[in-house]
Amino acid sequence: MSTTLSTLIHPEPMSLPVRPLKPNHRIFHPNASIILVGCRGAGKRTLGFIAAKYLRRRLLTEEHCFEQATGCSRASYLQKYGKDALNFQMARVLAQTIGMNRSNCVIECGTGTLSTETQAILQACTETNPVIYIHRDKEYMHQLLGLPPADAERLLRADQKHREFSNLEYYNLLDPSGEEVASQTTLRSTLMSSARLIRARQDFINFLDLILGHSLTRSWMENPFSINAIPPEHRLHTYVLHLRLSSLLDPKLNLDELEASGEAVELIIDTWPNHLFDIIAAQVALIRRKLDVPIIYYVEENPREERRRSQEERDTVDLKLMLHGLRLGVEYLRLDLERSQALVTHVLDMRGRTKIIGNYTMKGFGAPQWNDNIYVEHFLRARSLGCHIVSIGRFCIGDRSAESWRLLMDKINALPEPKPLIIAYDFSVLGVVSAMHNRSLNPVGHEALKASPAMHRAAYEHYMMPHTFNAKQCTSIEEVDWIRCGHNFGGASLTAPFKIAIMSRVDHLSSHATAIGAVNTLLPLRGKTSSILDHANARNTAGISSKFYGDNTDWSAMTTCLRRSISPRNSVQPSRTTGLVIGAGGMARAAVYALIKLGCRNIFIYNRTKSNAERVAEHFNKYAREQKLLARYNEDGRICHILDSPTQTWPSGYQYPTMILSCIPASGTDDNPPVDFRMPPHWLKSPTGGVVIELAYEPLITPLVKQVRRIREQGNHTWVIVDGLEVVSEMAMEAFELMTGRKAPKALMRKLQQHSADLGYPGFRLPVLVHDDP
Repeated sequence: MSTTLSTLIHPEPMSLPVRPLKPNHRIFHPNASIILVGCRGAGKRTLGFIAAKYLRRRLLTEEHCFEQATGCSRASYLQKYGKDALNFQMARVLAQTIGMNRSNCVIECGTGTLSTETQAILQACTETNPVIYIHRDKEYMHQLLGLPPADAERLLRADQKHREFSNLEYYNLLDPSGEEVASQTTLRSTLMSSARLIRARQDFINFLDLILGHSLTRSWMENPFSINAIPPEHRLHTYVLHLRLSSLLDPKLNLDELEASGEAVELIIDTWPNHLFDIIAAQVALIRRKLDVPIIYYVEENPREERRRSQEERDTVDLKLMLHGLRLGVEYLRLDLERSQALVTHVLDMRGRTKIIGNYTMKGFGAPQWNDNIYVEHFLRARSLGCHIVSIGRFCIGDRSAESWRLLMDKINALPEPKPLIIAYDFSVLGVVSAMHNRSLNPVGHEALKASPAMHRAAYEHYMMPHTFNAKQCTSIEEVDWIRCGHNFGGASLTAPFKIAIMSRVDHLSSHATAIGAVNTLLPLRGKTSSILDHANARNTAGISSKFYGDNTDWSAMTTCLRRSISPRNSVQPSRTTGLVIGAGGMARAAVYALIKLGCRNIFIYNRTKSNAERVAEHFNKYAREQKLLARYNEDGRICHILDSPTQTWPSGYQYPTMILSCIPASGTDDNPPVDFRMPPHWLKSPTGGVVIELAYEPLITPLVKQVRRIREQGNHTWVIVDGLEVVSEMAMEAFELMTGRKAPKALMRKLQQHSADLGYPGFRLPVLVHDDP
């Protein structure tokens, strides 16, 4: 059927039936008329034509219907009868139009939708029909409207009210590409305009298919072997690229570079800038345009860069954000099922055609093994709630067991159908996610988001070495064993939990690794004799490794950063200088060791779980006694001391700390303070300032970094902050030198590190980094 402007034939207004609320509100009859609302210039007319032609429906415009019903334009009617009469008549005409055309139409509404009478009509329609709010870039709208800035801003603010009486939302993405070239010739302009229209058409068609449930049917009918014909969760070996909203807002990020990074993108709402709903809508549109993959929408309950909130505020604000994602028609929404029952129920009731991923996260060092029945109970609850997928993350510290995971899968498989897909994975203290044996939707990073591989590769190119440096994702220490026994294995940089697990499998350990109790750099020994020189000269060669050597560069990277940043006034004096370490994990051990090697003999440790801090302190107090590091001013025979609480005043007899190392992991655990730990102000009273090293690097700008920056902005420039990526880059340089026996091209590697810092991305995401020799 061709697209036409239909004439309104019924002369009398009709009442609009209101359907009682029912679960899953955004499921509409396939033939329900689509209503488009939004400001003038948002592109409703163009999108209306696209929808009508694609769906083979009639297009009705409020403007045309008004003229048919009254015999004059709205401008003329306003001049004759005044504003109140015009608003009443527009509401009457809209009610007639919708009442007579509830199905098989696309109805484009004009600016009259902002009147109170019209809003009530549209609000009632949201129970039976898709009412889509169309909007676009505000700066472009300012130019397009041609109004004085104040008037344009007032109109656009009023336009936001459309969210209150619509149930879906579409951001009409402006594509400025080629704009300058297009203006040079008529032919070029025509071609560029046509290309932009094609992209806009496809975007809106895809959106319509999503909200009407046509996507899979259309793709399957066109080609059952096409990628879009089968949802990613039902394909084998699919991956999800995690993108944080805070990272997407960086103008230097090029989404085009992330193409083909996964079968889906998880958009993580982790920041709350001004105009948040508009920004989210724009980013969803950009991801769809640039990457053309399904979106998993996730609202973080405790964003690391934002302030802490009360439970009531979290539930209220986050519910609005989740409902906003559903309005945008995202394919999936990850929902933490441990949140309030009211929030969970509301989201499930409003899910529409969005698939819900019921999420559980088992935190803490005491997380049960996979064969525990609690995981089956979580699965059954998610199934009873109607979740399409169940995702369970379990915190581990090297206690991963493939066997217990398989036992869980056996229990799930034995349950009667229908049942949702389950995704189960372990994650470490550094926030590293390692999917185990899941067939689909495994979380991944992108090469563009990793600084360390890029730094190593650039260094190899500098020396014209025929090496590669690859990220390898491992789920067990046995997989690490398989990699290190390879013919081309040249070395590995390890992250938790393998740092400790590998120690018993290494033939030789450096004194540093022994003292700290962890290995982060693994080297193959291919020498023909037991001579260290022979082994050292065998680097950069392939062959079977006879033995392995483990070292730890965490501490030395910290030491380098401290030496580079400490002021002359704060140079280490063993009897006076005080250091402070936050945390009690593996990195905290390396931090204490770094302070000891710098000559500091007064070290304080704070950790939320005091017993863990006590174990670290006792380990190094014993080390100090064995190494005869104690002096007469260590009267109690200790160099490490414990702080009980952040409210504790600084212990008398000790100077305020001038070297502070925060070793809190990127994801808080039961035994560590959360990542948004802020330093008690009374611990930052050193009159000469000092150095704060933040080892968390996802995100780079943590609350502690912000806190120290604020101190500097207030005029106290004696404090210096070192972010986690700077420490990671030092580790990469030292690892390069250990693996190759060559001096690291540090200027080149730091340039790449700065590029990653500018993008705000972490240096490491995956558990094992391996250097292969050809």
